[in-house]
Amino acid sequence: MKSNNELRVFWSFQDDNLFSPKVSGAQRLPNGNTLITEGTSGYWEVTKEKETVWKFEGDGFFWRGYHYDLDSSALQQYGL
Repeated sequence: MKSNNELRVFWSFQDDNLFSPKVSGAQRLPNGNTLITEGTSGYWEVTKEKETVWKFEGDGFFWRGYHYDLDSSALQQYGL
């Protein structure tokens, strides 16, 4: 019996400096770019053309990242 639950790759990104031995993730942003969480290092924002827009390198563990619009109610409590 054949099942149709195989994953389809719509887009991928590779970089020699992008690796996490633990957790990582990605979220498509409203502008079409992708926010990548590199679990033990930080975050990347990458365009559809696979160009790095910015990269944050931190000291810690980054479980996942989320996009928030500047006028999001979730940010109002921080006065941003």
